[in-house]
Amino acid sequence: MRTRRICLLPLLLTLATVLPGSTAAEDRFDELRVRHILADISHGGPVSYYAAHTKDPHAVEAVRRWRQGVRVLNADRFERRIVQGSWTIVSTGTERRIDPRDVWLTTDEARVRSIMVDITHGGPLSYYGAHPNDPLAVEAVRRWRNGVRVSNPDRFERRILDGRWALVYAGTRRTIETADIRLTTDR
Repeated sequence: MRTRRICLLPLLLTLATVLPGSTAAEDRFDELRVRHILADISHGGPVSYYAAHTKDPHAVEAVRRWRQGVRVLNADRFERRIVQGSWTIVSTGTERRIDPRDVWLTTDEARVRSIMVDITHGGPLSYYGAHPNDPLAVEAVRRWRNGVRVSNPDRFERRILDGRWALVYAGTRRTIETADIRLTTDR
C-alpha cells in the first residue's frame, strides 16, 4: 500500500497561484520550498542552478514562476549569505534562516487587495484578524488599521454566488479582476 504525505497548509494552498503551463509533475511541489527558492533567486541565487534541477518539482515551479515575472515583494527583509559553509537565505542582519511563510510574492498582493475589497463591503475585519498564521490576511488587516482603503469601492460588491460569498463587479455576477482594485496608497 502506497501512502502519501499531505501537507495541511490550507491557507497557503489557497494562496498558491496556478499559472498557465504547469504539468502534473510540477503540481507536486511544496509551496514553502518554492517560496524559499524564489527568495534565494531574488538575492542572486542563480536561476540556471535551479533550472538544471529538472527532476526537482520545487525548483521547476520556482523557475517557471520566476520566468513568468513572479518576484519577492519583501526581499529587503532577507539576505543571502554563507552560514556554516553553505549559502542560506536569512533574515537581514542575522544568521537565522527565514521562514518561507514570510516570503511575499507579487502574486500575493492580489489576495491582499481582494481581502480589502471584502472588508470594504462588509466582510468582517474580525474574521481576517483571527487568522494570525495567514500573512496576507495579517497584511490586509494591518493596512486597514493604518487607514489604507479601496479607492474605487463603487466598482465592486460582495454577494452570494452559488451559495458562497464572492466579490463581483457592481450590478453583475462577474468576479472581479484584482488588477482593477485601487488602494489609497497607489500612485
